[in-house]
Amino acid sequence: MKVSIARFAPLLVALIVFGTPALAGDPPYLKLAEALGTPQLVNSVGPSDHSYLQLKFVPDGESGDRYTKLLTISILKVAPTAAETAAAGRGVIVRLRDAIRERKAEIETFDESPLEPVTLYYAFSGDGVVSKGVVYAPTMGYVTAAQIDARNGGTVTSADVTRLKSLLSSAH
Repeated sequence: MKVSIARFAPLLVALIVFGTPALAGDPPYLKLAEALGTPQLVNSVGPSDHSYLQLKFVPDGESGDRYTKLLTISILKVAPTAAETAAAGRGVIVRLRDAIRERKAEIETFDESPLEPVTLYYAFSGDGVVSKGVVYAPTMGYVTAAQIDARNGGTVTSADVTRLKSLLSSAH
C-alpha cells in the first residue's frame, strides 16, 4: 500500500528521530526523499524498542517491487556516546562491505573516512541495480545509511550523489 509523505509527515518525523523533540521540527529524510524524486513512502519497519528504523521511498506511481529509483534510509540507535556511535558506524560499514562482496557486486567506490567522524560514500552495481549511498552519524547515538538504487531504466544522477554526499559534510 502506498502512502503520501505529506499525509503522515508528523508521524514519520517522530518515528525517524525516535521521539527526540529537538530534531522533530526538521524532517531531513522526508526532504531528502522529495529532493531525490522519491516522495512516496512504500515501506517502514522497525522493532517496538525503536533501536532501528528503515524507510523506503520511490517515485510517485511506483511500488517497492516495481521501481526505477528507490531511496532506503536505515537508522540505528546506539548508546549516545562518541565511542559507541563510532563503533556502531564502523560495524555498519564492515557489514555493508561484506554484503556487497558476498553479492559479488562490482564496487566502483568505497570511500571510508580514515578519521572521525565515521563516514562512508560507496557506489556498486550488480544484478541490474546501481546503488550509491552514504553511512554517517547525524548526531551522537544514531548511525544512518542513506542509499539510492536505480534499475529498470532509472538513474542515479550526479545531483543525487551531491545530495547524498552533502549528508556527510553535515556530520562534520
